[in-house]
Amino acid sequence: MGLLLIACINFTNLVTARSAERAQEIGVKKVLGAERSLLFRQFLFESAFAVFVAIILGIALALFTLPLFNRYVGMDISMMHWNDARFYAGVAILFILVSLIAGGWPALVLSAFKPVNVLKGKVTNTRGGGRLRKGLVVFQFCISILFVVCMVIAGSQLHYIQTKNTGLNRSQVIVLDGSSLPVKTIETFKNELLGQTGIKGVTASYDSPVNVKGGYTIMGADGKASDFALSVTAIPIEKDFVPVFDIQLLAGSNLTDADIQRSNPEDGDSREYAFIINELASQTMGWSAEEAIGKWINLNGREGRIKAVVANFNFASLHEEVKPIVLFPEYAWFGKLFIKTAEGTSIAHTVKTIESTWETVNPSKPFDFHFLDQEYEDLYQHEAQTAKVLNLLSLSTILVAAMGLFALAAFTAQQRVKEIGIRKVLGASVTSIVRMLSVDFVRLVLIAAVIASPIAWWIMNTWLADFAYRIDIEWWMFVLAAIFALLVAILTVSSQAIRSALANPVESLRDE
Repeated sequence: MGLLLIACINFTNLVTARSAERAQEIGVKKVLGAERSLLFRQFLFESAFAVFVAIILGIALALFTLPLFNRYVGMDISMMHWNDARFYAGVAILFILVSLIAGGWPALVLSAFKPVNVLKGKVTNTRGGGRLRKGLVVFQFCISILFVVCMVIAGSQLHYIQTKNTGLNRSQVIVLDGSSLPVKTIETFKNELLGQTGIKGVTASYDSPVNVKGGYTIMGADGKASDFALSVTAIPIEKDFVPVFDIQLLAGSNLTDADIQRSNPEDGDSREYAFIINELASQTMGWSAEEAIGKWINLNGREGRIKAVVANFNFASLHEEVKPIVLFPEYAWFGKLFIKTAEGTSIAHTVKTIESTWETVNPSKPFDFHFLDQEYEDLYQHEAQTAKVLNLLSLSTILVAAMGLFALAAFTAQQRVKEIGIRKVLGASVTSIVRMLSVDFVRLVLIAAVIASPIAWWIMNTWLADFAYRIDIEWWMFVLAAIFALLVAILTVSSQAIRSALANPVESLRDE
């Protein structure tokens, strides 16, 4: 919508700015009896025709570029709705609105010229037209700078998400579907892999460690009242889960084969669990990490003692704060297998090794894998898409605004061509003339930056509020956007200003 508004503003600016060129035409038509309403409809029709051509070209361009857009952004926008009557109704409404917005004001201005003044050479193309054009330029660059600031902040937040230490090392971890394998088969698969070059560790869990969703309750604990209850997240794990993911142990020790055996239901009533909790869970129950070791707890009917306390780690999206979590041994079923590859080894060779081992233990199921980093990035797919769309919008709005500014600068230079000629004859340098023509536009861009910055801060601060872990919005982000817009404006205006300043003054003063 912002890009469309900028395009409408460009059209309005250029038509009203060049109104003097059609003044004679308007004056003659009015002398010959043309009414203002007729002229208004004429100019509105001209605008509508330009909008119609633009819509046709826009649809054709969308037809060819939509696959590229989908590939870049990671969306799947389909053209199936193009045959829907609502699509054509929307295009028709868009045509009418843009025609009125872009062409209504110019048609009103042009049709209002008085023939007596026009034919005497006294043309006042707008009432306060200069101020209006400056206001529209400011509005254009407000939108452009707004998009650029949003792009910078969204990109910074996405980079922060991708690089933040979540307390869980997910790099170089290959993920397989373990739901079809019995635990005994998984143990065999693990033992065979650990003897291979390039394999650093193998483990398993009920679900992905970057997006744990299991809701449990600690229904009793040592030293707590009989009605004590604490809602926690919990996940069944294989015994090497903590070391494979480099989760920091604060107190206690990792699970052992004996811990797994004691949790096996074959032992009947003697079953006992060895729990691993995070530091937040320990603090919530009023214990330090060391004090928690050996404490008895009841997790949804699973009774046992805390064997280790680990540092807090993010086991869900960074939209959420870290919560209490309990890791407990599983003996029956795992949803996912994780293979940690050694650094410096060939990933392609390691994958082939894993595939051949997989075909040995589970030949009935195709070998299908992905990396844990990809699961983590998928949690922020919407944010990544937002950042990419903002990139496109920012570049597009700046480009369109610059095109309008270039045309307006050309018109301004043409209006002041005799002034420039006289200044050159009197000894003015090219630099001084370029500065004279550029300074007004630069001032407008600076005003736009001042107006757009607080709006951008409010929008992005609201967006960032959805993240429990977020970057701070800093001053340099607004300065960077303003400098970028300023450079675009300077390059755009200066190119036209230099051309005017280098022109031969004899040509511009020939008819004086």
